[in-house]
This record gives sequence, structure tokens and C-alpha cells, in this order.
Amino acid sequence: MQERKAWQQSTRWLAVLAGVLSLLLLIPDADAKRSKRAKRSKGVPSSVAKAPTCDTYAHPKITKVTPDSVKPGQRITIKGENFGSKACFKGVSFGRYKTRHFKYVNGNTLTATVPNLRPGIAKVNILTAGGASDYVLLVEKGKVKKSRKVRKSKRSKRSKRR
Repeated sequence: MQERKAWQQSTRWLAVLAGVLSLLLLIPDADAKRSKRAKRSKGVPSSVAKAPTCDTYAHPKITKVTPDSVKPGQRITIKGENFGSKACFKGVSFGRYKTRHFKYVNGNTLTATVPNLRPGIAKVNILTAGGASDYVLLVEKGKVKKSRKVRKSKRSKRSKRR
């Protein structure tokens, strides 16, 4: 009879132990699901993940601008060092006048169109994520060729009524 009580007692302990083990095995699964949700919600936004990596320590330097003397409307080539990638390049300006008419060729070469400037000395500036650089340029007298705009004929109010 003692053997039977010992056996019942051991089976009870075994059942309790099995229950505790099953709880221990289920709890980490619940935590894993919560941590997956947390990783999804606290993740890096795609716009940040896809943003370009710019080297802010590589300061640009213009070494040469060709031609040396220019007229407004003329295209120039800017050569130098550390212009960075196209995504990290900010812009070109002539003195205080920014130009939208520039083309990024590679990390050492740009082309730009000279805006309508007064004759004299002007600075060509480039701006990158690593800083700015300028180069002195001689601007000669000249005019920008303006494209002819086709005007729409304005009809009088009388002709519109007819």
C-alpha cells in the first residue's frame, strides 16, 4: 500500500512538473511575438534607411574652371576634388545668384551655365554635404540670348461676344 501511495504521489509531482514546464515553454513564445511586433513598430523609416550616406569630412575644392573668362549664358566646366555623390551635391552659385542650370557629371566634374551677371570678377561657389568651395572667375560684357515667347493674341471683349 505504501508503494501505491508513493506511486500516486510521484505521478502528481510529475503532472505538476509537466504543467510548469508547459507554462515555461509557452511564455517565451508570447514574448517572442511581442518583440517581433515591437521591432516592426520601432523600426527605421524607409525614407531614413534609403537616404544617401554623405561624407561630411570630405571638403570640396575647385581646382580649375574652364574657360577662365566667360560671358553670361556660356557653359563652363568646373573641375575639382571631393564633390561627393550626386545625392549629396547641393548646388552651384555665382556670387549671390544661385543657378538651377548645372549638371553633375561625376565626383570631380560639373558643368554650369553662367547667369546674367555684370562684367567684372565673380565667384563660382559649389556647395556639398562636406562644405563649400569657391573660385574667382572673370565675367566679360555680353547678354544672355533670350528665347522668343509666342504671345497669344488678345482679343477684345467685342470679338469674344460674337
